[in-house]
Amino acid sequence: MQNNFNGTKIYNQIHTTYGGELSSFDFDGHYTMATMAKKIFHDHLFDNQCKRNLELKCNNIKRI
Repeated sequence: MQNNFNGTKIYNQIHTTYGGELSSFDFDGHYTMATMAKKIFHDHLFDNQCKRNLELKCNNIKRI
């Protein structure tokens, strides 16, 4: 009998986005789809704002 080994690669997660804040409200089970979508959308907007701020900062450093 031949032994098969399904190796797994090391998973390196890149933390480049905010991901959101956890609160007790997240675990109470009273979320609607609209509430979840709003939370995800606002976290995405925060990520985009941080990206724009970093780009502006890098552009200002290059000009100096």
